[in-house]
Amino acid sequence: MHTPPGFSTRKISAKTSPKLTKIHMQA
Repeated sequence: MHTPPGFSTRKISAKTSPKLTKIHMQA
């Protein structure tokens, strides 16, 4: 799940940060 640039990265990062981190760690 890669978010396009300028897609409210801060808001998403705040909520999806932990989830994305786990996904990146597994990948």
